[in-house]
Amino acid sequence: MDSHHSLQADFGDPYSRWSARRESRHIESIKHTVEYYRKKFGKPVFLIGHSNGTLSLAELLNQSPENQKLISGLIFSGSRNETEVKQKISVPVLVLHHKSDSNRWTTPSSAERLFKSLKQSNSSSTEQSWVEGGRDIPNGDPIHTGRHMYNEATAETAGLIKNFIEKTLAN
Repeated sequence: MDSHHSLQADFGDPYSRWSARRESRHIESIKHTVEYYRKKFGKPVFLIGHSNGTLSLAELLNQSPENQKLISGLIFSGSRNETEVKQKISVPVLVLHHKSDSNRWTTPSSAERLFKSLKQSNSSSTEQSWVEGGRDIPNGDPIHTGRHMYNEATAETAGLIKNFIEKTLAN
């Protein structure tokens, strides 16, 4: 087995088996990727986790305070309701969410709760931005389509992310 395969985690069903995101090989894969790109380009690295990916970001922070030194900022996008950072942190954070996300696993009220929690535990900047444009797809699955995936709101979403990164780099 090559080193790439040894770092992969078996997520199984991403809605019922998200605990794989806590596994050390998954966190090591994230760290390895960040270190690779930091070295390759010599630029600040911002990580964006969307939906289930926000669990990975939280676990990266929860497993070791040293992990936050690898990155210049984090974006929790469309966060899962269970997303929780249990450590004191000092890294710029943006909590990004669609104001009308209809996915029951990623509610706007949970995003607000995550933002408030991070604001308390983060000694660096913590911001929240709401995407308001776009629409759900008629008869679409709210987990994989629509506002949760920023349907028809890509430019708005990208602008919010760009503003956060530019502001962070300017400080």
